[in-house]
Amino acid sequence: MGRILRIDTGAEGGIRALEQPPGGSAGLGGRALTSTIVSKEVPPLCHPLGRENKLVFAAGLLGGTTGVMFTFDISDEELDKVFDW
Repeated sequence: MGRILRIDTGAEGGIRALEQPPGGSAGLGGRALTSTIVSKEVPPLCHPLGRENKLVFAAGLLGGTTGVMFTFDISDEELDKVFDW
């Protein structure tokens, strides 16, 4: 994992994309990465369709290698509440 792509669909003037280095999330992938981002950046009591909620997509650590065929994780605050992971 070399970068994080953030897409703000509610930005003034249209959709805005920002690419960032992983920072403190370096070395994480899949569920660990999505859970870290959601727990740090999403308020626990935010509305499922509110502006504060985020949808996070992440490939697993071995994604894109010959080590596995397919790994991918999707996470947001409401999924965590529904499935109690």
